[in-house]
Amino acid sequence: MELNDDQKVAKLRRKQPVWLNPEPPSPAIYTQKLPTLSGEPLPTIVTSVPTKQPFRVLFVCWGNICRSPAGQNVFQHLLDENGMSDRINCDSAGTIDAHAGKSPDGRMRDTLEQRGISVNGAARKISTGDFRDFDLILTMDDFNRQEVLAVAPDAEARAKVHPFTDFCENHEADEVPDPYYGGSSGFELVADLIEDGCQGLLAHIQRQIS
Repeated sequence: MELNDDQKVAKLRRKQPVWLNPEPPSPAIYTQKLPTLSGEPLPTIVTSVPTKQPFRVLFVCWGNICRSPAGQNVFQHLLDENGMSDRINCDSAGTIDAHAGKSPDGRMRDTLEQRGISVNGAARKISTGDFRDFDLILTMDDFNRQEVLAVAPDAEARAKVHPFTDFCENHEADEVPDPYYGGSSGFELVADLIEDGCQGLLAHIQRQIS
């Protein structure tokens, strides 16, 4: 019997850890600093990128409906506020296509809009062309990172892939947890981590392209 879309998503989501309780663990679990997933210094902006060409960042999570669109929209908000939209572009993608074409999760949208951040976008799956078109590819957790690395076409493409949380400055976490099956506090935690990491990311890029 063929599965419907919701059944396909549920089957796929069983492949990675999810919150088993109505509410995810307390943010207090993130107060202890863990090693970065990459174990490497923050990436240096490639100097071969033409100066008139915008620097491009891709945020990646699993389904491209919660964490990565949050990254895209928070970062775009910061770019607009700082007058950097003409020099830095961003987008988001997932490692599966189960939600392709769908808008960001309504709970994630509500959380960000309450913080004054507009939310746009439609889910899509990462493609081989993204490794060519983007200068930096940021993954939300190690599961996402390993999936992205598995489809990277070559070593140059793999070098563009980094954990998003490497850019967090005020939160000590090594991943942005998937809030999909949790409650409202999970989405608030994601928003906190995303805002922190996006601010660190923008500062990092600005220092290198200024």
